[in-house]
Amino acid sequence: MASAEITIQDVLDFARVSGAFAAVSREVAARKTAVAAARARGICVTDDELQKAADAFRIVHGLKSAADTEKWLSGSGLTVEAFEEYLVTNLLIMKLKQSLVAEADKAQIMDSEPARTALGDVLYQQWLSQQMGA
Repeated sequence: MASAEITIQDVLDFARVSGAFAAVSREVAARKTAVAAARARGICVTDDELQKAADAFRIVHGLKSAADTEKWLSGSGLTVEAFEEYLVTNLLIMKLKQSLVAEADKAQIMDSEPARTALGDVLYQQWLSQQMGA
């Protein structure tokens, strides 16, 4: 069976027709908004943090060597710069979340049912992990 060439336009058209494009577009917009907010707060990412994030990504994705990573990037149509920007964005969002938590009025937040439910879920998962020996 011959392999058909897939273009970026093919992917975009499918995403638009299937409804996935809107969700991805919202996520990209949310990430860009969060990055701008993080930068406006003076939040930045160090080279060491970026390296640790890249190392963790490679471990999770089974990329054991630089050659494995280069092959994965090439196969995914990504540049090293795009990969690093993805990681920097993730780190900035994580740090923005930490900043928001530090600034938050925790008593007021815990008065909301969704927050109590989410906290209960987290605490339950931690408890369960301990009970199961994980």
